[in-house]
Amino acid sequence: GREIRGLTTAASLWATTGIGMAVAAGGTMAPVAVAATALALIVLAWVNRLERRILPESNLPVVEAAACDAEAVGRLLEAWRRNGRQIRTFHAEALPDGFRVRASFEGPAEPALQDALAVDGVRSARLEAEP
Repeated sequence: GREIRGLTTAASLWATTGIGMAVAAGGTMAPVAVAATALALIVLAWVNRLERRILPESNLPVVEAAACDAEAVGRLLEAWRRNGRQIRTFHAEALPDGFRVRASFEGPAEPALQDALAVDGVRSARLEAEP
């Protein structure tokens, strides 16, 4: 199944549960539910901004590619360099059938994905979903 990661996600789920219970109780709890909803939205917006400042790498787009051999990894890096892609993180893992490459970029990742798909020896490439 899917894995829920992050304190913000867990806290959001608990807050939503509490707000739902307050709404279900109705009566005098309705204003509490409205206030809790407003407070939760404000806090989540603030935490999101804070997270982007503290952990900028966690928000970078990631391209994952499967390369046939080390030469294909080299051609992939050369294509990204030649096309002006700014690589922030890069990791290549040797597998029995080739290499798995993961790279994050400054700016949009779609052009880097298209570069990867055009490289001879790259079997597949995709944008990785956000963690």
